[in-house]
Amino acid sequence: VQTWLFRSWHSLLLLDKERKPLGRISTWANTTAGETARKYRKDKRLTKELYSRTGCMIHSFYPLWQYIHLREKEPERLERAAYLSSQPQYIFERLTGEWVYSRSTAAGSGMMNVHTLEWDEDILKLAGISKDMVAPLREPIYGAPLTETAAHDLGLDAGIPVIVGGPDGALNQIGGGCMEEGHMTFSVGTSGAIRIPCDQPILPENPSTWCYYLAEGKWIAGAATSGAGNCVEWFVKRVHQGQVSYDELESRMEAIDPRTAPIFLP
Repeated sequence: VQTWLFRSWHSLLLLDKERKPLGRISTWANTTAGETARKYRKDKRLTKELYSRTGCMIHSFYPLWQYIHLREKEPERLERAAYLSSQPQYIFERLTGEWVYSRSTAAGSGMMNVHTLEWDEDILKLAGISKDMVAPLREPIYGAPLTETAAHDLGLDAGIPVIVGGPDGALNQIGGGCMEEGHMTFSVGTSGAIRIPCDQPILPENPSTWCYYLAEGKWIAGAATSGAGNCVEWFVKRVHQGQVSYDELESRMEAIDPRTAPIFLP
């Protein structure tokens, strides 16, 4: 039996020197770093340089920019931070006792070089992050045995292989059997994304689409929007003041002719 861990792609968790969390996990939905990202994005040379190395734009949802924002705006929160972790990485550590980072997950951090598949030391230096604060990188299929403590808590047998795995978007591509060239996947939940695999990083001259490492010598290029299924919740809360149920909204839609209805662009 193998246990796959797959969670959201972009998350940041600060740990103290005892490897205990210094607060909650910050996910891609945390937009507080927006002002800092916008400031740095004005530097076109820097934007292009970082994009060419990581496949990531300068954006608030990447852990790199969430960390830089804390360093500039809330440095007191970093005083006790000795290590950087993430949602799947921390769960894997608690289950196995091993501190490693999936390359597929790290590709969405803004700190991994998409060509060398290692942490980019120049970018770590830019952020003020030392190399010993980040875990060694491993392939998504890397596994370690479930510890006796975790097995006891979960009611499982100790020694079961736990796979470090990868993020939801990457595993969506693998699970859909779309690892070959030209096979695109499209997924919609709270957010929405399209992805296509490639044999080497695809990085347009003008920074636009992102490009992350997938697995087994494959990369994945695509684009995403934060406004997808969550737009329905926004519509109910803002337009109907929360007074309309989702079932009622669904029934009202049946009377709408899509050919004449207005088009909503999140």
